[in-house]
Amino acid sequence: MHGRNGLRNDGVGRAAAERIWYRALTVYMTSNTDYAGARTATLAAAADLYGVSSPAYTRVMDARGAVNVGTRSGNPAPRPPGPAFENLTDVPIPDAPSIGTAGAPAFSSIDVSGVTDAALARIEVDIVHGGMLYVDLVAPDGTVYRLKDIYDGAPVTATHTLDLSPEAPNGTRRLRVQDTTMGGVGHISGWRMTF
Repeated sequence: MHGRNGLRNDGVGRAAAERIWYRALTVYMTSNTDYAGARTATLAAAADLYGVSSPAYTRVMDARGAVNVGTRSGNPAPRPPGPAFENLTDVPIPDAPSIGTAGAPAFSSIDVSGVTDAALARIEVDIVHGGMLYVDLVAPDGTVYRLKDIYDGAPVTATHTLDLSPEAPNGTRRLRVQDTTMGGVGHISGWRMTF
């Protein structure tokens, strides 16, 4: 099959496409997700299910690129692990003041420098909390990437993969966590970004 740009694009197969799309919808997308956000969500889902260096991941990237939403893989070889940055400082998460009102955000920052290619970032988050949370990555230019709406009260250790190609590779990234239920107590234990 050929995309709008005339380049060949092989599919991932129906079963894989269904799994990727379902995970993207249930884990990464929100009601405000646009085409670029859908690309990021489906790539993250493919990375979670099959790995960043898998044929499925490459085919999802190429399918989005074929309709001019992002770029094509160009080189299916896996990316070597890049530099990693982390912040392991505990940051308390303020409680929500009332039902239906989110609490003040807790921020944890990481200064990224010396990165030449920030197209794909792996974000590992460690949070201890007893309620529902919103977890976002805030880019240096203020763009917000929703990582997760967390609805359980268990400790959260999660890994997310984001396409940050629209962003400058270096600068301060902030993890933003907001409590959305009264009585929730917890903190950000730390987080890490690998490019």
